[in-house]
Amino acid sequence: MTAIPPPPRLVVQANDPAGRRRRLAIVTVAWLASLALTWFAGGWFSSPLEAQLRDRLRTVERQLAERTGQNATLEERLAIATRADQISREANLALQQTLAEREEELAGLRADLEFYERLVGSGSRQGLRVQDFRVRPIPGTSGFSFALTLTQTARRGAEVSGRAEIAVEGVREGRIERLDWQTLLQDPEADAMRFGFKYFQRIDGSFVLPAGFTPNRVLVTGRGDGGESIERTIAWREALGGEESGDVGQ
Repeated sequence: MTAIPPPPRLVVQANDPAGRRRRLAIVTVAWLASLALTWFAGGWFSSPLEAQLRDRLRTVERQLAERTGQNATLEERLAIATRADQISREANLALQQTLAEREEELAGLRADLEFYERLVGSGSRQGLRVQDFRVRPIPGTSGFSFALTLTQTARRGAEVSGRAEIAVEGVREGRIERLDWQTLLQDPEADAMRFGFKYFQRIDGSFVLPAGFTPNRVLVTGRGDGGESIERTIAWREALGGEESGDVGQ
């Protein structure tokens, strides 16, 4: 036989609006208190973190300023080094050019010395002497140009100086006649040719022969300031017919 369940029990509660309002007020106050506590706790714990962040920011800014200054210093040093390198290169180029010029000058001096040694002979000790004398007619005139080359080997490297003259001997109207330096220059007060050199010197000039004069030979004479004498006689045909030496200078 099936058991029959008992009937449900009904509970009857009294209506309490005031109690509900109190509970709602308590919940609201508790919620507001939790918000205030949360805000307070957040401010309390975030203040040290914010200070740390600000300190870190200031540190980074200071390091950045230092790095910027260091970078500017390095750039300035680089610019100075670049300029110094450029100056060094320019100085090196100038030095190389100077050395090249000196080498060229030295080569020229060596060539002159070799010419001089061939001119007078390496073993010659003849002192001051007339090495060469050449004459050339001046077209359209009765004048002649001349080139006199003097050398000295008695005092190698020492400068010698003095004066020299030329004279021309020949025949005019059947008589032997000698024309001195002043007569050749057509100047009674003409000074002798001045010379001064270490190894050799070429002296260029000109003179005039009178009409009807037939030259036979040229006499070159002179004296150095140290007492050295110069004297040489050259046949006119030899002086006129030989090839003129180059311009050797001092």
